[in-house]
Amino acid sequence: EKATNVIQEIVHLNQGNQTYYNTYDDIGGYDYTLFPNRHALFAAAYINEVSMLRDMDDEIGIIPPPKFDESQENYYSLVEGGAVSVIPRTVSAERLDNIGVLLNNYAYYSRINVIPTYIDVILKSKVSRDDDSAEMIDIIFNSSLNDLGTGVWSGTLKNNYTSSVFLPKSDDVASVTARVEKLITKQIEDFNNTASSMD
Repeated sequence: EKATNVIQEIVHLNQGNQTYYNTYDDIGGYDYTLFPNRHALFAAAYINEVSMLRDMDDEIGIIPPPKFDESQENYYSLVEGGAVSVIPRTVSAERLDNIGVLLNNYAYYSRINVIPTYIDVILKSKVSRDDDSAEMIDIIFNSSLNDLGTGVWSGTLKNNYTSSVFLPKSDDVASVTARVEKLITKQIEDFNNTASSMD
């Protein structure tokens, strides 16, 4: 119920208050020229997209997604995109352990070396314009979370809300939720069954 209320509130906030929606029929994205060409005051973007603004002459700031209301204790920054590591069925059983070790090490060293270097060198040193934005970058990464509904199952879950609720600015959240619940429940069951059969 709370999620439904939040979605409805976001739809209402974006009605008639100079919020830009692209005119395409796709399910995401925005016009990347609006903000750097001074046609927008704010732009909601993924943190990696901030690198495209390095050449802007204007002073810009970076902030995390806002809290929904005063009662929300923490910020939440969505992690989306990337790839899910999978192992092909054609891999022989005796190689699975070695591949698992490699994938685990890639993930571990990326987490302790690559990501901190990206944050400190690229985002904080080369992209952010001031100390406040550098602090905001810390808040964004410290509040990051992964959501399978916007990543792995985005075609079923997130894209249904975008195309059926957000783009048309519709109040039809309850029926979309009911439809999506059936689809995503089936996908989770299929995923669990597949994973269980591989033991």
